[in-house]
Amino acid sequence: MLDKDFNGVDGIVCVGGDGTFAEVVNGLILRTQKDAGININDQGSKLIPPKLKIGIIPAGSTDVVVYDTTGYNDPVTSALQIILGETLGMDVCSVFHDNELIRYTVSFLGYGFFGDVVRESENYRWVGPKRYELAGAMQFMGNKSYHGEVKYVPNLDEGHSPMDQHPCGARCNICTRKKSMLDINTNQRSQQAEGGVDEIDLDETDHWNSIKGEFMYVNAALVSGMCDKSPTGVSPAAHLGNGCVDLIVVRKCSRLNYLRHLMRLSSSANHFDFNFVEVHRVKKFKFRPLTPDETSIPAYSATMDSLDLDSGLFRRSSGSYNLPRSTSTISSSSWNIDGEINRLPAIDVNVHCQLINVFARGIEQFEDKTSCNFCCKANKNNTVT
Repeated sequence: MLDKDFNGVDGIVCVGGDGTFAEVVNGLILRTQKDAGININDQGSKLIPPKLKIGIIPAGSTDVVVYDTTGYNDPVTSALQIILGETLGMDVCSVFHDNELIRYTVSFLGYGFFGDVVRESENYRWVGPKRYELAGAMQFMGNKSYHGEVKYVPNLDEGHSPMDQHPCGARCNICTRKKSMLDINTNQRSQQAEGGVDEIDLDETDHWNSIKGEFMYVNAALVSGMCDKSPTGVSPAAHLGNGCVDLIVVRKCSRLNYLRHLMRLSSSANHFDFNFVEVHRVKKFKFRPLTPDETSIPAYSATMDSLDLDSGLFRRSSGSYNLPRSTSTISSSSWNIDGEINRLPAIDVNVHCQLINVFARGIEQFEDKTSCNFCCKANKNNTVT
């Protein structure tokens, strides 16, 4: 892809899962930056959005990108939307280690439990797709936690938060508004030297918040992550094109509470509704592993039973939550980046708003779920008043 002639090509369509889609995205972005002479290892560079659109026909094990962009894991639906030329913008994250690009990600990053599951599953490829369930059970029994620090720049737009009840969908107002802002910025820069539609503001005036402690996992979701194994996903209110990533931090907790959390994650229940879970909508973040001596962890206090829209933080209950004794046996975990293993735990992550365009319409939202007018009228006629 880095050397192919794309003259006369409108888009690229792949058949596969989220990993296949991520590889196509990485190749296309790298090719575009190469042609434009952009230094991909400079976090301050303005990335150029690829001109080619990307389509995917699902054939993977989870297919979260297809679920989040069409609402169905159905090859026919995806093919029809590609044929019709439906288009929407998607955010992309660039992941760095020591100022060197690792890769671009389009859906999910996970450290701790979800990183360990992918790493462990590599030992059981002979099992097939069930290897993830086997690896997950083994990691749960191990009950590992990891010390670290997360620094992040919160999103200050009060118009949306990770706790919203309405998910992103077709013609999403939030993503549409963001797209309009990007178009205005692009027009303002049209007389300047060629640059990208998305600025990564590395100004020292950015307000960085910090979370330091012992974690079961740290996840970052660009999309909701809904799939057959998680009907609402890891972050149900995530948006495809709002220029933010949802940061989910689960602190060390008892095995029973962690099981309750994971069971909710695999159902439609609210898995954020625990006092050891924090959720933030952020513009960028950094993570670095720490030794136990570097994290002096007091009792975890959760005294807020509401949503702070400025920070996107949700904490529940009053009282205190005392962290159990650590059972960590290794100093660091691995990152699961769109299903690929990254063994470098210290990373910097920046969000590039709607950097790519995909062949999809978005999830249609229907207020009236009645599918048959005849049945609707019959039910109304049979109603006893």
